[in-house]
Amino acid sequence: MASAQTTGTIIGVVTDASTGKGRRRRARRRTSPNLQGEQTAVTDNAGNFRLVLLPPGDYKLAVQLEGFKPFERTTSG
Repeated sequence: MASAQTTGTIIGVVTDASTGKGRRRRARRRTSPNLQGEQTAVTDNAGNFRLVLLPPGDYKLAVQLEGFKPFERTTSG
């Protein structure tokens, strides 16, 4: 019996463009037509994040932090 993987993971790091250092405790928001609503995650102390159990599809990732310019990126999956 064969099976196919039906979920995926997005892994990344949020950094400060002026210093190159990771930004800790920053909210990441992900949206996709394949999700019901949106989901959020928070970075660790080094700025790393991991979004798991995602259905296949395209995602828009957004980072927002007071005092910084908002950032968005679209991924394809």
